[in-house]
Amino acid sequence: MRALGIAAVGCLTLLLTSCSSQYKDSILGKWQCKEKAAFTMDIRKGGTMTLSKNPATYRLDWRDTLHITTRRAVEGKTKFRTKILSVSGEEMTIQEPDGTTLTFKRI
Repeated sequence: MRALGIAAVGCLTLLLTSCSSQYKDSILGKWQCKEKAAFTMDIRKGGTMTLSKNPATYRLDWRDTLHITTRRAVEGKTKFRTKILSVSGEEMTIQEPDGTTLTFKRI
């Protein structure tokens, strides 16, 4: 019975690690929006980030959706969600919930 429990925990661990985002490490760093030059992101390990000098936390789910909570409201909101479409070297493309696509360059 104990061996079955250990095997179940092992399988669950493998399942959870395989369900993580493919962009987990590649999004880390400082980014500047090409379309809106004043908009910057500094994404750090441990789930913390800064959005244009606004402290925030984030969670990246297995569907590559970035869930962001800011300390100060931006346009009346403190919770945001955006989809990471691609990260390629020095460029990242995201899609806002309304379908708007933004491109960021690493700075």
